[in-house]
Amino acid sequence: MELRPVWFDSLGAKSMCVLVRTPDLALLVDPGAAIMQPRYPAPDALKAYYLDLATRAIRTTAADATHIAITHYHYDHFRPDIPELFAGKTMWVKDPNRWINRSQWGRARAFLSSLVESVGGEYRERSSAMAEYPDPLDALPLAAQSDRRADLVAKWRRRFLGLTKLWREGSWVDAAGFAGR
Repeated sequence: MELRPVWFDSLGAKSMCVLVRTPDLALLVDPGAAIMQPRYPAPDALKAYYLDLATRAIRTTAADATHIAITHYHYDHFRPDIPELFAGKTMWVKDPNRWINRSQWGRARAFLSSLVESVGGEYRERSSAMAEYPDPLDALPLAAQSDRRADLVAKWRRRFLGLTKLWREGSWVDAAGFAGR
């Protein structure tokens, strides 16, 4: 097995793209890159140059990949603006329907719908498949018992419950539309 870094933050553009090659496949993980944040100590022109270098490295590597994995929907992990990266590849993507925050929920839908427009397939949505989501804090009794964490736990529990409402009531992306692509 070969593990080859394609681009990382330390090279000047936000990314964590790697190629994993086995005798059976060539898996490109998180083929995205984004310009470094404003506090990164480089002029904007240099940041743009590094982003261009990262994009070229990812395009070149994607041409040899048989599979692509997207671990989550941050733009430094996937590039919806370059649909040809994904053409003819077997895609493994983070579940766009649950255990995902609101911004990634929207990015996933925008990406997957534009992907089928450019490389084929059918984008479909359906009703939620789950009615209830267990509270993850129930599995962490010590965290819930700590008095100094009570406010933090309450805040995150409210946020989690809000997300479960989205996951239950929002339209789900139907993976069947992507089968065989």
